[in-house]
Amino acid sequence: MAFNLVDVKTIYGENKNLKEKDVKTIVKWVQNQPHLPNIGDFDAILFLRKCHYRLFYTPSVIDTFFTSKILRPEVFLAMNFANSPQLQGILDTM
Repeated sequence: MAFNLVDVKTIYGENKNLKEKDVKTIVKWVQNQPHLPNIGDFDAILFLRKCHYRLFYTPSVIDTFFTSKILRPEVFLAMNFANSPQLQGILDTM
């Protein structure tokens, strides 16, 4: 999942709630979980942002996301957000 279109350093400068230390903590935590794929800084930022920058909550969300993706791949394969307002609404509330 480490495909970046935006420079991570730019993101740090744009958001006062985002701390590089928290991003590194999340990346390191994921690396220590044998059942999870490694993620980069950008992915960690996305998860932190979705969790409103709550460091204590983010690992649980990451674990649930990847575990669900493994256990129920058909849910993730069927997602076509461009043509589905219902799926976009669900994603917006996650």
